[in-house]
Amino acid sequence: MKRNSKTKRPKRARAVVLSDSRKVALIERRVRKRHYWSLPGGRIKRGEKPADAAVRETFEETGLQITVGHPIAHFGRTAIFMAAVEASPRLVLSGPELNHAGRKNLYRPQWVEVKRVTALRVKPAGVTTLIKAVSTRRQRQVA
Repeated sequence: MKRNSKTKRPKRARAVVLSDSRKVALIERRVRKRHYWSLPGGRIKRGEKPADAAVRETFEETGLQITVGHPIAHFGRTAIFMAAVEASPRLVLSGPELNHAGRKNLYRPQWVEVKRVTALRVKPAGVTTLIKAVSTRRQRQVA
């Protein structure tokens, strides 16, 4: 998805991180009695490039070291990047989220089978379709 010249700079960056076992890294969230899932990512710091924010936030929320290229999509002011990893390494929460996590504020990184994603409430709205499309495209490239 391309941005036009009138689109403002993204405020957030997220990553679709796919494993070669057809799983996607998601963060299970439960906050103020709301339960949802999201891609790893978060706010872009002042002076930080969106791609660098996606890499940093993904590491903080999953422990995964990823590399990303250009955004594959934009949802509002959120830039979405894509990364792939071998197998499904253990996901580990660290960074600021670890300090904010608790009984009333759940952050739980998990590998989820791509085919199960449609049954979950994943934010931002519409990203489920993107996850499935990117996964299908990647499988075709690998095959």
